[in-house]
Amino acid sequence: MLYPSIVPVWFEGVRAPIFKLFMPDLDPTKWQLIIAKIEVNYQELWQHGEKCAPETTSMVHFNYKLQKSKKIPDDICAQLMLHFYNKE
Repeated sequence: MLYPSIVPVWFEGVRAPIFKLFMPDLDPTKWQLIIAKIEVNYQELWQHGEKCAPETTSMVHFNYKLQKSKKIPDDICAQLMLHFYNKE
């Protein structure tokens, strides 16, 4: 049985490499991201070779001191583009 609260935790774990692009030491006092939205379809998710729950997450590069979003640096954008998946 797949418990609904487990799936978002799994996806959180796989976001660590993305977090490290923005904060290499993962120091929470230097955090620069906000997860603005998470969508999980519990009728899908890859487990034992089968897709049983895809997730879409929207993250915002954020300046907590100024309380506003900020541009993602070009070097990080280039690294993120290496992981883009085109559904078509």
